[in-house]
Amino acid sequence: MKPEIPNVPVTFAYEHRYRRVNVENVIKTKKKYWVIVGRDLDRGGAYRSFRVDRIQGKIRILNA
Repeated sequence: MKPEIPNVPVTFAYEHRYRRVNVENVIKTKKKYWVIVGRDLDRGGAYRSFRVDRIQGKIRILNA
């Protein structure tokens, strides 16, 4: 059974800028990379994916 991941708003540094993302899922790709999938809150809610190994620093949960 796959664990449920609620829509959690987080922020993290990615490619030299901060991103605010509403996380919808975390998956492992065929190439063995972990990826955060969700809506980019700074890009009009566009659906995006972010490789976890490219995140710089900590992932912080935003206040609701």
